[in-house]
This record gives sequence, C-alpha cells and structure tokens, in this order.
Amino acid sequence: MNRIFNKRTLISLIVLAFSVMVFAKEHPNEIVETFTSPNTTFEKEVIKKIGNREVPSVTVVSPSEKKGVSLHDPKEINSILEPMSELKLKRIHNLPDSSKITPDYSIAISIEQEITFYITLDDKGKYLEIFNFSKNTHTVYQLQSVVNEEVLEKYVNTTK
Repeated sequence: MNRIFNKRTLISLIVLAFSVMVFAKEHPNEIVETFTSPNTTFEKEVIKKIGNREVPSVTVVSPSEKKGVSLHDPKEINSILEPMSELKLKRIHNLPDSSKITPDYSIAISIEQEITFYITLDDKGKYLEIFNFSKNTHTVYQLQSVVNEEVLEKYVNTTK
C-alpha cells in the first residue's frame, strides 16, 4: 500500500539527502569508489548489487513539488526499477557547479528494511548520483541515455 508523505517526513528525507551530499564533498577519498572504466549501467551499479534480496520499499520524492510516495507493492517497485536498469551512465568526478544543479527526483531503495541506495536525478535528467550506504560510497554519473521521468511522475502525483 502506498502512503503520501507528510511535510515532516519529506523535510527529513531532503535534509538527509543534503547531509549526505555535504559529507560526500568534504570526504571524497573516503566515499568515492575508483573504477577503471567510466562507462557503466544502472543495472550494474544498483540492480546487480541488490541481487536476489527483497526490496520491501522504494520511496520516490520530488523536492521541487514537495511530494513523495513510498511504494511497497512489488509490481510498482519493479515498474520503477526496470526502466532505470536500462540507463547508460558515465562516471564523472564531480557535478558541475552544484549551485546551478536542481534535484528533480530522489529515490530511496530499501533492502531488508534499511535504506541501502539513495539515488538523485538532477538537472532535468542530465546527472545521476548513487549513494550506496552498505558500501559507504557516493558516485556521480552523467546520463548517457534518457530517463523516463513519466514513470516517477506518475507515482509522485498520484494520491491513493
């Protein structure tokens, strides 16, 4: 069952996102993974790391609209993750001037009742950040393919 977030929960998620981003900028050597190839996919960076573990919830937040929804139905969760698995990504070292970047969507993926991945889609689908809390990593990507934001929008704008 879905539930729409109240303002307090939404503010807490936004504060968590900004705290993680500040920490990532202050401690890049501690949390940024180094890879040999900058090209990858969302499937490799998130889906395969989830593996066969249960994903009990996915939370989608639109900071600009101040709306969010938590999905618990496996079909709805799959409808978010499956299209994203096809995304092609190019690893970059930093986002361009972060004062000019606007977060479009934030997605929290819980595994075994704990938020494991926190993903931000920034600047009209140009950049994607993945925070992997189980590995304590933060990686920034430039999107090489188009995100279907309609799927995310559908859930954020639906009140049940």
